[in-house]
Amino acid sequence: MKEFTLADLRQTVAACVGTGNADVVDEASLDVSFKDLGLDSLALYELVTRIQDDLSVSIADEEIDELKTPRLLLGHVNELLGRPAGQRADA
Repeated sequence: MKEFTLADLRQTVAACVGTGNADVVDEASLDVSFKDLGLDSLALYELVTRIQDDLSVSIADEEIDELKTPRLLLGHVNELLGRPAGQRADA
């Protein structure tokens, strides 16, 4: 089963909001809110929609509001993919 990695997240951010914004998501920013990284709620919803489409997972709108950091989003997506929540989600 596929794992959703930090590299995958960076690529998805680049596809959604532009390649320049992908640089804000890295190891050092895993626990920084998407808002503080410059991604507004619309960009986050677009990001999650693309992840859902690409990986055939379903994330409820209510859950999106709780996925405030890259680490939380990576963990949740990997849970949906059948990976343990505590497993490393980096590249």
